Amino acid sequence: MNEKKEIIIVGILIVFILGAGFGLSYYLGKRDETEPETHATAEENKAWADAELAKIPGYENYKKVVLVGKEYLFEDDIKHYLSMRGRLDESGDAAVQKEVLDELANQSVVLQEGEKQGWIKLESGFFNNPLKDYDLRTEKWFTVFEQVNGSQLEGVQFEGVAVFFVNVEATQIVKEKGREYARELVYSKVKDVYDDVKKGNLSMKEAGDILDADEELKTLSPTGKLYSYSPPSLLEAKDIENIKYPLKKEAFEKTKVNKLSDLMLLQEDKTNPSKETEIYWDGYYGFYRILERNSAQVSSFDEWMQRIKVNYTFEYF
Repeated sequence: MNEKKEIIIVGILIVFILGAGFGLSYYLGKRDETEPETHATAEENKAWADAELAKIPGYENYKKVVLVGKEYLFEDDIKHYLSMRGRLDESGDAAVQKEVLDELANQSVVLQEGEKQGWIKLESGFFNNPLKDYDLRTEKWFTVFEQVNGSQLEGVQFEGVAVFFVNVEATQIVKEKGREYARELVYSKVKDVYDDVKKGNLSMKEAGDILDADEELKTLSPTGKLYSYSPPSLLEAKDIENIKYPLKKEAFEKTKVNKLSDLMLLQEDKTNPSKETEIYWDGYYGFYRILERNSAQVSSFDEWMQRIKVNYTFEYF
């Protein structure tokens, strides 16, 4: 589980292939019900892309750069990509253009394969459109990304509940009453909801909500807020190997599907030289429900993309 330390905001930098931001589509109409079958030839895909593009007012004013499967990408897509990254001054560099175009083409493949798998529906608002909604396109890309991670990569699907009694820094009440007071308080609160989840009286989410609303527990958080529940996500096999807490690692390796782990005390080594005194070592109680164990079909999202990419044609202009 990715423990959330409330006073550290961890920015997760994910490269948005087409970026989020300014491009709102001028044409949000739904596409024609007639779509090419998954076995369509390159000629059939081109005919379909041409017919759909012709429905967009002013499309002829935009320069096509490549046809990927059944989607045209445009020179403006490259400029938007670079603009969103503060690199617009590199737009005249042929090597940069090729790098960006390859990335955009890969994203088109991901989107088209996502539709074939039934994970998303392609619509003209963000697909095969020079005036595409980049925010929506990014959202759809992430839907496919999450589906691949959830079904193709080896690992464990899980949800969790955890509450820190010391989190980066001790709060005033911990300094006054001591670490053991804080540990016992968290244990008693988490144990209560753990027992109810185990009996089937609470969902994991409901348990987290109860803990988040607890006024006593809030006094242990430097921000006065708790984020006790971690919604369903995938922990890849390679990441399980790197878990630093032996009890937690064992829970992910051995807990059966649809069962709860034990309620675990997890804390940093008190000899950690970065901590001023014993009161500052981080510690929390947590438990997890294992939702599914995935067998490996691919080792990474990039491997999955490279496998499917061979099924798509690329025509450059």
